[in-house]
Amino acid sequence: MDRITGEDFDLMIIDYTIPDIDGAELIHHVKSLKPSIPIIVLIGSWKDRKFLDAGADLFIAKPFDLKDIRKAIASLSGRADLNR
Repeated sequence: MDRITGEDFDLMIIDYTIPDIDGAELIHHVKSLKPSIPIIVLIGSWKDRKFLDAGADLFIAKPFDLKDIRKAIASLSGRADLNR
């Protein structure tokens, strides 16, 4: 989490099941520091949707392919300069 404060991101793609940290906690932390950063969450189950309450902008269900990632980024492109 320390890298988040020292880095400049246009977009974050987060796997919700991260070892040693709750995905919702990470999303909430990022949004509290940098609320304008769009966050896409990779999920394995539709049952737990607290990632949306934490501030995720979009989610992609596993399994997915590169086309799904591209579509998600394109849908957020108006909210961040993704051409850097």
